[in-house]
Amino acid sequence: MNHIYKVIWNTITQTWVAVSELSRAKGKTKSSKTLNAVVLATVSAGAIVGGAEAAINYPQGTHTVNGMAIGTNSYANRNSVAYGEAAKANDGYSVAIGANAVTNRVGDDEVGVSPDRGMIAIGSNSVAKLEGATAIGSKAEAAGQQSTAVGNGAQAKGYNSSAFGEGAIAEKNYGVAVGKSANAKEQLGIAVGKNASAENYLSTAVGAKTQAKGESSIAIGSGDLAGGTDLDAPEGAKATGNASMAVGASAKATADNATALGKKATASGRDSIAAGATANASGEASAAFGESATASGKKSIATGSHASASAENAIAIGNGSQATDKAENSLVIGKGALVTAKDATVVGPVAQANGENATAVGRGAAANGTESTALGRGTKADGNQSIALGKGANAKVDSGVALGDDSVADRTARSQNGIVINTSDPSKSTGFNTENSVYAPVRLVDAPEALNLIKNTIKGNKGAVSVGDSSNTRQIINVAAGSADSDAVNVAQLKAVAGAIKHYDVVSPNGDITVTHPDPHDPNKTVWNLNLNPDRVKEITKWKLRDVDENGNTEAGKTDALVKGDETVTFQDTDTINVERDGKTLKFRTKKNIKYFSVNSSGGTNEDNKGATGDNAIAIGKDAASSANNAVVIGKSATALKNNEQYDLNVGTATSNADSAVVIGNGATSKQARTVAIGNAATTLHTSAIAIGDKAYSNGARGIAIGRNAQSTGNNSIALGAGDQNDSNKTTASAEHAVAIGSAAVANIADGIALGSKSETTAASGQTGFDASTHDGRANHYDGLNGKTLTSNLAGLSIGNGNKTRQINHLAAGKADDDAVNVAQLKSVNLAFKGDNNTKGDVRLHDQRLSVVGATGSFITTKASDNKLEINTTKSNELQFTAGAANNITTPTGLTTDKAVANAINNSGWTLQAGDKTVGLINPGDKVNIASGNGITVTPTTEANGVSKITINATVAGIQAGRNVTVETTNGVSTINAIDTNTQASVSKL
Repeated sequence: MNHIYKVIWNTITQTWVAVSELSRAKGKTKSSKTLNAVVLATVSAGAIVGGAEAAINYPQGTHTVNGMAIGTNSYANRNSVAYGEAAKANDGYSVAIGANAVTNRVGDDEVGVSPDRGMIAIGSNSVAKLEGATAIGSKAEAAGQQSTAVGNGAQAKGYNSSAFGEGAIAEKNYGVAVGKSANAKEQLGIAVGKNASAENYLSTAVGAKTQAKGESSIAIGSGDLAGGTDLDAPEGAKATGNASMAVGASAKATADNATALGKKATASGRDSIAAGATANASGEASAAFGESATASGKKSIATGSHASASAENAIAIGNGSQATDKAENSLVIGKGALVTAKDATVVGPVAQANGENATAVGRGAAANGTESTALGRGTKADGNQSIALGKGANAKVDSGVALGDDSVADRTARSQNGIVINTSDPSKSTGFNTENSVYAPVRLVDAPEALNLIKNTIKGNKGAVSVGDSSNTRQIINVAAGSADSDAVNVAQLKAVAGAIKHYDVVSPNGDITVTHPDPHDPNKTVWNLNLNPDRVKEITKWKLRDVDENGNTEAGKTDALVKGDETVTFQDTDTINVERDGKTLKFRTKKNIKYFSVNSSGGTNEDNKGATGDNAIAIGKDAASSANNAVVIGKSATALKNNEQYDLNVGTATSNADSAVVIGNGATSKQARTVAIGNAATTLHTSAIAIGDKAYSNGARGIAIGRNAQSTGNNSIALGAGDQNDSNKTTASAEHAVAIGSAAVANIADGIALGSKSETTAASGQTGFDASTHDGRANHYDGLNGKTLTSNLAGLSIGNGNKTRQINHLAAGKADDDAVNVAQLKSVNLAFKGDNNTKGDVRLHDQRLSVVGATGSFITTKASDNKLEINTTKSNELQFTAGAANNITTPTGLTTDKAVANAINNSGWTLQAGDKTVGLINPGDKVNIASGNGITVTPTTEANGVSKITINATVAGIQAGRNVTVETTNGVSTINAIDTNTQASVSKL
């Protein structure tokens, strides 16, 4: 039959379509008129015979557009694949493979959620629930958006979470669980290894049975087998405190900020650190370094194998060293050394201090008394406030002093109230060893006041000073003459006493008197028997007893005593002088050898009290000279010069001409006030400077140089570290306020710091750092990067030099703008971005990539190459129309340009055919002239809706039927029929 068609532009499909004339258009799409024509269509049908093809008869499921579902009760949404019994790909662009595998679809009424979420579930009973989720493995479940679960029973529940391995679980956003039964329980948690568990935010557990329980905690290391063979038995590293870290087989960090490093290392105190196999730091802020080291006291430090620090602020350094729980604030250094009391100091192998504030220095030294001091190998200070100095010296009593090797101080203090002046046998020098007795020659003095003077020298409760023991004695040499009653006397004073004694003989000039001398063999008989006129004898034999000084001059205020013939003059021993009589000869000598001090020297300038010439000065040692007031010099050639007037101490061949200086060591020199120079050739040349160490040198005001050849030449500078053996590399601080710490470190820039061996300062203040936000023309600037955070106002800290660098390890994350950052912070830097409808996302820059891809079905492709990103379309810019059925025109799906559309329109058209002969292609804009002819009239009209119409009428007047042609007229319509066995055409008058 005949139909009337028209061609219009479809704005929805962007194509030309042929539609019925009876259809109504939405409106004119362009100003040109639409052509209408009457099309004579002939429809023929043909048979299509398909060839035979072999195929497997898979059970088919239910699917929508372009979906594929294979398996009983399977279902595939559009563009999805479901394979397996009851497999269901409920979302568009999803994949469900395996029996009961499911990708879940959110209800259609849920706003803002695309039904085409591209989920993947592979494996029996696997489930992918949210957009972008991937579940691979039997019973694997990816329940979070963009989550991934791989492995039998693996579960990824949080956004962007990942679980890999049998039974692995990532419960919260961005969690990662890798390994059998690994579990990342909180956001950003990472658990790697069999049964590893990351239980808090930002926690990390790596290794079998590891546990990171605290926030931001780290546990790394599987368990220690300890000789066993059961690999599942040992527990892995555990970090249960916030910001704690446990690294090593079975290591444990159980308190906040605790760090345990090493096999079975344990850090259970807050802010503690344990480093070494089985090291244990249980005290708050304690530190244990070394195998089996233990720091249990608050802020204690134990360094060395089996070192132990149990008390608060205690420090134990050395293999097996111990600071017990009573040793607060104590220091012990040395293998097997021990300290058991607070505020004590021990230095040396197997040395020990058991008294509070005690000091023991030397192998096996022991300071057992309170505030006692033991210096030297095997020394012992048992008494409180006692001192033992020298190998094997022993101070047994309170306040006793043992000076010299093997000296013993065992005499306690004498009590003044109970003192006994021993007067028996004054001619003897021995035998006065009672516990509280002193010797005095009272038979010669016979004066109570003199005895009181002796008693008054017994004061206080101090033990004796010993320079030997009961079997070994020492001389005390180079002793200045005593002046006070309690001063020691020297041999010169004894000689002066002996020289002052005069010897007398009794005779009778006229023979009137017979003198009977005492028995010279009986020292107790000291009376001359005078016969004949005893009174005369008494008178003529009287003599004077006179007090004279050491030069023989009569002492001021003293008067001569007249001694008559029958009177007795007694010369009595003192505690230091023995009086001996040999016949008529009296000998005065020291009662006993001087103890606890010895001098072995000959010659030199420090003799006869000539070495100490300053007020209250002391010079001890050959050629020692102290011309400064209040100065003390000890050692060969030690010197304190005249212009130094205040309280110096020089020990060794040291030289000082400065006030309040301390100079100790061979060749040590101090030339300015309030300085300290200790060590061989140590030198201080500026006020308040300190130089400690062999050839240490400090020449800046308040400068400090510590270590062999250390050099501090800048004011307020510090050089701490030893140079090498050949003195070529020295630790040097040469600029003001510069600090150099470490062997051969050099700080030569003001305020600069060189930290570590061979480090050198290179950057002064005023260095402007790199600002990425303004680099290469960028303008998005962070306001906090300015002032002191961008430009330094002090010199730099150097931990290496131009050729040598070192890492900074174990650095906590910075917080303030001017804090240092660690690698973890760098790894956490991410790029935030935003899409349509205010959707947001971000990627970490160090291990993630931002994928810029065309959306599914968008016909957009991207390509990243070098430093650029190319965005292209999947189709060419040409657009072609394809003629389809009689009622529509189709084009290929894709993107195109307006020019391509225009070209496609201009090149499109419709074919005009007359019978079996094609007249030609009618393009848009072409004109078709339909003219009236014989028997045909053409009438153009315009309908009310503006559509033009051409009506073709046949003129039947004069048409007669002929051969094989019939003419029929019914109701004004004439029909001409051509009779043919194959084809029949008709024209109707419309």
